[in-house]
Amino acid sequence: MKNYIELKTVKCVDTWPPPPLHKIFPKWYLQSYLLGVPTLAIGYRNYHNKVTDITRKSIREVLRDTRKHVPGFDPAVCLGRAHATFSSLLEYFQSLEQPVSAQDIFELRVDANGDAWVAPPTNSPNFAA
Repeated sequence: MKNYIELKTVKCVDTWPPPPLHKIFPKWYLQSYLLGVPTLAIGYRNYHNKVTDITRKSIREVLRDTRKHVPGFDPAVCLGRAHATFSSLLEYFQSLEQPVSAQDIFELRVDANGDAWVAPPTNSPNFAA
């Protein structure tokens, strides 16, 4: 994956500088880290969703900026929450007594403590809840 780059976009006004990104850096860091993507291309979109500027940041820079703006940010905690979330998903789907199709809609819920659970599908003709 060392030759891959991931494009992330953020909506901003037509003025510069762009909005602060520190609130979404933890999410971006975790997504890219798990995929093994070393570089993010951050595209800034205007109100018409046209990318007007692109900045590149290595995932290490994203981690550094996250730690600078989000005191106490710990990637291990993020990875732990991701593990708990994916484990809950796996457990839930293994417990089902019938197959799940791509048309079934589930809602994944995660609380502030990182506990995750799956709500049964809603409005799904293929699934008897």
